[in-house]
Amino acid sequence: MRTLICLTSLLLVACSEESNQIPLYEAQRQTLSVIVPASGELFAAKSEALTAPAFRNGPQSLAWLAPEFSQVKKGDVIARFDGESLSVRAQQFEHKIALSNLDIHEKDAELTTEGEAIGQDIELVGEEKEFAEQFAIDDVQIRSKLEILESLQNKEYLTAKQGYLHWKDDSFKQSSAGELGLLSMQKSQHQQRLSSFTSSLELLEVRAPHDGTLVYYADWSGQKPSVGQTMWPGSKIATLPDLSLVKAKLFVLESEALDLAAGQSVSLYLVARPQTELLGEVEAVAPMPSSIRRNDPQKYYEVTVNLAKQDPELLVPGRKVEARINVLNQPDSLVVPLQSLFNQQNSYQVFRKEGSDFTAVPVQVGRTSLSHAQILSGLEEGDEVALINIEDKS
Repeated sequence: MRTLICLTSLLLVACSEESNQIPLYEAQRQTLSVIVPASGELFAAKSEALTAPAFRNGPQSLAWLAPEFSQVKKGDVIARFDGESLSVRAQQFEHKIALSNLDIHEKDAELTTEGEAIGQDIELVGEEKEFAEQFAIDDVQIRSKLEILESLQNKEYLTAKQGYLHWKDDSFKQSSAGELGLLSMQKSQHQQRLSSFTSSLELLEVRAPHDGTLVYYADWSGQKPSVGQTMWPGSKIATLPDLSLVKAKLFVLESEALDLAAGQSVSLYLVARPQTELLGEVEAVAPMPSSIRRNDPQKYYEVTVNLAKQDPELLVPGRKVEARINVLNQPDSLVVPLQSLFNQQNSYQVFRKEGSDFTAVPVQVGRTSLSHAQILSGLEEGDEVALINIEDKS
């Protein structure tokens, strides 16, 4: 009998020690908060883009840039392109125009001389023909038949020569006009090219259209314009934002985007000034996630946040921010850790401690955070639940 009592006592002690080794959690009523981390930057709701000028001669290299985030006035130069190559090309076409003028002058003098020579020949032949006609004597009693025949042949020759010279004069005038026209056309083409380069030289400076804070444009890789960079016409250089309304653009990792919606409160901190807290509210959430970096398989939801207060000196577009989005803030919720919930045939159950034993209890789960779940029914405040699966211990 004494031996049986001892064995029973040892078993009770062993069960009690085993029960005490199971980690427990006491269900409590508290505020269930779901905080989603995010990062991004500030941007102006309204801004004017500044682009590379419409060069007519291809891309140009940046020679100078104004400091980013500097305050600029209307008309201030914010970027200047290298015009050395354009100046060289312009000088080349100025030289070609000078050569064209010289060619035209020489050709005009040459044609004038040749035209005058043809004119003199026409005048001389005309005088000879007039003389031959004036002193022609056809009387055989005065002149022999041979002399009369020679005289007639001479008049015919002079008439033919006169006709030829007039034809030569007309042809010469036409060809002269063509040659001078060709040289003039070449000169005009050189002038057009020179005008093109001159216009491009005038566009080498990009000026601010109005007062504002200068923010340089970042491409898909995050790179901003730099001195020496070649830019095509129309490429974005910078923006001049309207600082009267600044918002935040945040990116939330797809796996952490739990129930994001407009109207949720947001706490933000400037990376450069982490001690300063900014408050805001979600304005919009992108309908679909997307990649924000090239070759990055991770996707993010873009979230636009309205800021509660505007401070032009502090809220500068382009500044990086870290944020926490309060997706859920539900007070007086009975909560337990997610690790105390176990899925059983598409429903949840917990193992509630009853004395020295545990009972599987079905529960109805409400909202969840990354660590806790709201219990709508099945448990009471103060109930203790196991943080491990009791069935695995049996």
